[in-house]
Amino acid sequence: MRWQKRGLLLEPPTHLPWVASHAAVPHVDVTDDEARVYFTTRDADRRSHIACATLTSAGGGLQAEVRPDPVLRPGRRGTFDDSGAMSSCLARGAGREYLYYQGWSLGVTVPFYVFAGCASRAGDVFERVSEAPVVGRNAIDPIMVSSPWVLVEGGRWRMWYVSNLGWTDDEYGRAQ
Repeated sequence: MRWQKRGLLLEPPTHLPWVASHAAVPHVDVTDDEARVYFTTRDADRRSHIACATLTSAGGGLQAEVRPDPVLRPGRRGTFDDSGAMSSCLARGAGREYLYYQGWSLGVTVPFYVFAGCASRAGDVFERVSEAPVVGRNAIDPIMVSSPWVLVEGGRWRMWYVSNLGWTDDEYGRAQ
C-alpha cells in the first residue's frame, strides 16, 4: 500500500447538538464490511465525546458520514472520565469489540487528570466495562496514564500507553 495525501477528511460536526468543536485523536477501523473512523469532539462545556463516522468512496475520494449520537459520552460526575472520553484504539478479542480511551477530569492543583478507560460494544454505542479506569495511578505511574493502544495477537493482549511522571510550573507557578 502506498500513502496518498487526501487532505481534510472530516470537519468537526458542529451541526450536532453535542459538538461545539474538534475532530481530534482519530483512529480508523477497517473490516470486510466498512471503514469507520473514531474521533474526539468537544461540547459547549469543553467535555470530550467519542464520535464515529462511516467512510465511503465517493467520486474518487472519501466521504465521512458521522453518526448522530456519540458512541461514548463523558462519565458520571465524580468518575475519572467525567470531563471527557477521548478516543484511543479499538481492539477485538474474546468475541467482542473493546474501545480503549483516555478519560479525563479537571484538577485543582493541576489542570487535569487522565487515565485509561475501556468500553465494550453494545449495539451502536459502547458501555464502560467499569466506572473506574482500567489503568490508573500506581507505583510506576503515579501521575497520569493516557493514550492506551491495545493489540490482540494469538490470544495475547498487550497494551502500550503514555505515562506522565510529573508536572512542572510555568513562570507564574501554574502547573503545566
